[in-house]
Amino acid sequence: MLRISTLALLVATSILLAGCGGDDDSSSTKDSKEPKVDRSGYFSNTQSEEINPALADWNTAKNAYDSNFDACNAEADKRYKQGATPAKAVECHLRDTKAMLVAVAGIRDVTTEFVDAGEWRTECDEELASFNEALARQEAAWKTLQADWVAYTKGRATPKINAHSIAASDVANEFAATTVPDLATACYTKADREEAEQDTEEDDDAAATKDDESDESDER
Repeated sequence: MLRISTLALLVATSILLAGCGGDDDSSSTKDSKEPKVDRSGYFSNTQSEEINPALADWNTAKNAYDSNFDACNAEADKRYKQGATPAKAVECHLRDTKAMLVAVAGIRDVTTEFVDAGEWRTECDEELASFNEALARQEAAWKTLQADWVAYTKGRATPKINAHSIAASDVANEFAATTVPDLATACYTKADREEAEQDTEEDDDAAATKDDESDESDER
């Protein structure tokens, strides 16, 4: 039975782009005491509301792929020993790899429209182009791995499946660790990024407090 090796994986737990402020060039009204933020050439909530759901779907698919990896191998071994066809044996791997392809396509559909959606500043334009190129590389890597699994289900040899599996995960990990943060840095104002980071810290603190309260309740 084919068994691909366990990978050293970076699990991206939070990759959503920063996004605060209004849809115009200022985050404040005339009566507001908060300083105005000039968003000319930068993303605003409009872009955040479009890309964040797609990034969340990608994050869910990637976390599922990582966490299911060993279980998929074990299930494939079990089914194979029970006489299952190759297609039935590796259903789990096929499912999770396809989910990554769907998630990447979802992001690409959004960011492709961003290219013509506004007059972004030069740094944002450049990072947006790099972002879409990274999506294309990631899509190609997952398609290659998916093709390996499909070939295996048809009884064909797949000698490079381990290498292709590692390559797909490496490209995805780089996307989470570098590509997404670089786009956020280039396409959101510093003020918006700092506000988003503060909101994230507050959410993390609230979640930690809730967990502590839950643990105390269980001990009673």
